[in-house]
Amino acid sequence: MELKHIEEIERFFEGLMSEEERTAFEARLLLDNELQEDLELYKKVVESMHSLSGNDLRKKMNILDLEMGAANKPRYPNRSNRGYKSYLAIAATLVFILLSSYFLFFHSSIDSRIAQYEIPEPGLPVLMGESNQRNLDEVMNAYKLGKFELAQSLLSTMLRSDSDNDTLNYFSGCVYVRLHDYQKASNCFEKVKDPNSVYFAKSQFESGLLYWRENDIAKAIAKFQMVSQLNAGNYSTNSIEILKFLR
Repeated sequence: MELKHIEEIERFFEGLMSEEERTAFEARLLLDNELQEDLELYKKVVESMHSLSGNDLRKKMNILDLEMGAANKPRYPNRSNRGYKSYLAIAATLVFILLSSYFLFFHSSIDSRIAQYEIPEPGLPVLMGESNQRNLDEVMNAYKLGKFELAQSLLSTMLRSDSDNDTLNYFSGCVYVRLHDYQKASNCFEKVKDPNSVYFAKSQFESGLLYWRENDIAKAIAKFQMVSQLNAGNYSTNSIEILKFLR
């Protein structure tokens, strides 16, 4: 795996690319078999690191460190340095992957805790009615199939003519969360301001989770405090439990 691919794949995998960069990268994925393979390898490495405890991860890194130390003494002195240099390049690449995964592992600890309180959004039922409903049905179909880029594209089009629609803003926020674009997700949830809206408590709760994810604890507490005082079922219950932890 090439180092330039790792850096690029990590940005793609973590949702750090701009829309233009993501579009260009996805276009390359369709044509570049090597890039596809590197992406799959990166996913497997990250998934395996997530399955390890902190001690297990440190052990693997120590083992790799010892192997790299041994590599300083070429086993085949009569051969050209090409293989030796290739070994070092591979070892350096693996270190890069392990270090990236190491930080990802510890940074994901807050995500793991947040996941305990997340309330899955299944989406609206598909009804196939009038024109606006059919558009929303397309969004829901894409959402439920995990085609979040398509869902967001459809939502963006609908929001141009109905920017204050609570349903559209709430689900746009949900889609952006799944695309790991947390700033845009937060902006969408904040647009749901009507306390009488069925999406108000949900949006406030999701905003709280986003602030918590970004370690803005004061704003997170304010959101959960608000939801805890509403009659909003699991959203209120979970908010109360989160406040016990955050305070």
